[in-house]
Amino acid sequence: MTPAGNSLDARLRALYAGLDTSPGFDDRVMARVAAEFDAVAAARVNRALAEETKRYELARGRQSWGAWIRRVMTLDILGAAVLGGFALHFIWTPLSAQAGPLIAAHAAQVATVLGLLLALAPLPVLLLRQRIRIPGLA
Repeated sequence: MTPAGNSLDARLRALYAGLDTSPGFDDRVMARVAAEFDAVAAARVNRALAEETKRYELARGRQSWGAWIRRVMTLDILGAAVLGGFALHFIWTPLSAQAGPLIAAHAAQVATVLGLLLALAPLPVLLLRQRIRIPGLA
């Protein structure tokens, strides 16, 4: 062997010294690749599950009774109900005094029922507005 051949062998040995050449090398590499692929897939599944859970919780919050009441009970509806109650009281009080004992005995119940009907009157329109977005009302 020549000195150039020795130096080449030494350089090649130094270059390939850290390589794994033991039996089963291909199987170990494929196992590492499969484990890495499984880890990436599991992370993707966990991320999708977390996003879906978050979406579900947001949708559930939007469909709760509290959210529905906050959407429906606005200041204008509350003001209309109070104004209707005052108008009903203003009109009913003199009428009940003149109407006689039978009507006077049921005046409070009738006023309550009329007040509730007045308060619930905008409900169908609000439900319809929630279902169908009308540009002028929304």
